[in-house]
Amino acid sequence: MKKITVILLCFISVLSMAQTRNINKTYLTDITEQYLEAMVRGKLEGLPLATNLKVTSNSKASKLGKGDTWKPGVRFVNRYTFVDPITRTSMFFGTVAGGWPEKEGKRVWWSYIVRLTVDKEGNIFEIEEQSSRGNNAAANLARPWKEAAIFAPVIPEDERVSTEELIRVSDTYFTALTTGEGTDVLFSSNMQRTEMGGYTVNQVQEEWPGSKFPRGTTSSGRYQFEKDKGFQWRVDNRRWYIVDEARGIAVAIVQFNKHGEKGRSGMTIIEAFKVVNGRIDFIWAPAFNHNLEDSGWSDWERPNK
Repeated sequence: MKKITVILLCFISVLSMAQTRNINKTYLTDITEQYLEAMVRGKLEGLPLATNLKVTSNSKASKLGKGDTWKPGVRFVNRYTFVDPITRTSMFFGTVAGGWPEKEGKRVWWSYIVRLTVDKEGNIFEIEEQSSRGNNAAANLARPWKEAAIFAPVIPEDERVSTEELIRVSDTYFTALTTGEGTDVLFSSNMQRTEMGGYTVNQVQEEWPGSKFPRGTTSSGRYQFEKDKGFQWRVDNRRWYIVDEARGIAVAIVQFNKHGEKGRSGMTIIEAFKVVNGRIDFIWAPAFNHNLEDSGWSDWERPNK
């Protein structure tokens, strides 16, 4: 009887350790690297997957390894990973170079994002992939990223704000998109935004080779809300998976939906915010997909610490 009791206690101890695995930043980074290596090698063996795994690719239900960029010869030219132990989530931003589906000799560029969320045992149970083919933005996607150098640095303590404030400040941008009014969005005087590798505000835009879009200029982020009603969307399903107080970062996956105008479609988009002194300094939107009326994921509230 004593022997059985000892064995039972050992089993409970092991089970308790499994249930209280330390899901820290290192663990989430390692899981992400393991996942990316599986893509590069085309082999899924060894990935720690939960039995209740859910996978979406471009907001549609999918199976692991069946996304647009799971192809032979995939290479990640640019890489940046956000991690948040509170939500047990990592979010990877990358540029993928592949030789498909164009004719031989043609290089195709994709912007690729994946959200990996693990359970308390450290097994991946949610995978949300978004991949956007570069097309006219290929030259921007191919260049070395400048955004990583902006988001990586730790900011001084006196310039930081709380998790709640990071989300509140960043969310003013989505609210302005919904209302079409830029008055209350909390931009800093340094504010810049990139989308698919190119600047969308405060820039002179060069015409892309073979593009139907002419060379032109972009206005300030705030003024753009006033002059261009194309910037007005109803922003739903706001899911704040990543917050890093030390770096002033908040990252959300949201659903842009039409306001009823004919011909406008919805899209799932990921935006990363750099907040300094309580104001938005930079917005990074590496990928989005049109014609998506639903993200494939339910509304979600970020847990408290």
